[in-house]
Formats: sequence, C-alpha cells, structure tokens
Amino acid sequence: MLRKIFDLDNGFMRGLSRSTDLIVLNVLFLVCSLLVVTFGASLSALYSMTLKMVRNEEDYTVRGFFKAFRENLKQGMIFGVAVLVILATVILNIKLIGDINTGIALGIKIICFAISIWLFLMALYVFPIIARFRMKLGAIYKNSFLICVTNFKKTLILLAMYIPVFFLMFYSEITMYLLLSICIVCGFAVMAYCQSFVLRRVFDKYEPAEAEIENIDLEN
Repeated sequence: MLRKIFDLDNGFMRGLSRSTDLIVLNVLFLVCSLLVVTFGASLSALYSMTLKMVRNEEDYTVRGFFKAFRENLKQGMIFGVAVLVILATVILNIKLIGDINTGIALGIKIICFAISIWLFLMALYVFPIIARFRMKLGAIYKNSFLICVTNFKKTLILLAMYIPVFFLMFYSEITMYLLLSICIVCGFAVMAYCQSFVLRRVFDKYEPAEAEIENIDLEN
C-alpha cells in the first residue's frame, strides 16, 4: 500500500510534484520581479515553464526558469517596462482628474479605460509569445494583437480566469489579504499554469510554422 502511495508514477505523487514545482516557480517569479524593470522577463520565464508543463516537456524547474529568464531578458524587459509605464500614466491621469465631471475629464477617463483594456488584452499574449517563439519586437506586438482578435473565444476564457481574482480583490479587506497570501505562495504560477492550457491550444495552430512566424498571416 505504501509502495503504491509513494510510487513516483502515482497520481498523488505527480500532483504533489507539480504543486511543488508551481510553488518554486512562484518564488522565482517574485524574486526576479523585485527590480520591477525585470518583471516582463520574469513573467516570460514563468510562462515558458508552465507552457512546457502542460505539454509535458519536462525540464528542471530552477535551471529551466533561469535559462528562459536570460533568453527573454531583453524583450521581456522592453515590453514589461512599456506596460508598467503606460499603466502608471493611466493611473496618474485618473488620479489627477479625480471627481472632475467636465466633458473633457469624462473623455480622458474613457480614453484611460480603453487604454487599460487594450493593455490587459495585449499582455495576455505578449509575454507567452515571448516565452514560446523567437521574433522581433514589432512582430511580437502585431501577432499578439492578431492572435487576440482571431482567437476571441480563447481570449474571453483567459479573461474569465481573472474574475475570481477581481472578486477577492474588491469584495472585502479580508478577501484582499487572502488573495495577497495566495499570490505570495503560488498564485502567479497557478494562474500562468491554468492559462497555459488555453494558450497551448492557441499556439498549436502556429507552432508548425515557428521558423516563419514573423511572416505568418494570422488573419486567415
């Protein structure tokens, strides 16, 4: 009985091993994001590992993460800093406007809201694409947009995964601290892992032509 329980091929042991890997990945992601500017590279490395996990392309967790982090450092930093700067600008504008109810202020609020939605949608694909493919910066942005639009049902599924996150964040102070605790332990890695099942189905359509992905016509 004990032999079956502790058998490495046992479902329980595989689940325990996967849970441990996700906790380790979460710690690595948080540590490598401490400098803030490396947030994008760290997120790309996280997706690199979770995409391999859902494909059973096993790799040593720590070594694989740092390898992906080094490979994606430049592009991840560029897009990561861009996302943070745009987000900070949007938040600053909203705070400066405050409760002003003029037509111009309302227009700025609508623009800020639209930019926030666009930024969130792009981020759903930008960092996973950096993690999985090799292409130039312009191609990353272009393909992120096209994949988002041409796979809109999958995009909605990815967005729906954030519903529990926003619920815990805004429902009460207790649930907000609960969410923070989950994020510190395993939250970021678990979210990336769950999203990777959807992203795998999206990327499967393009990976056979990976060598030519910069020229791929995603509209067809």
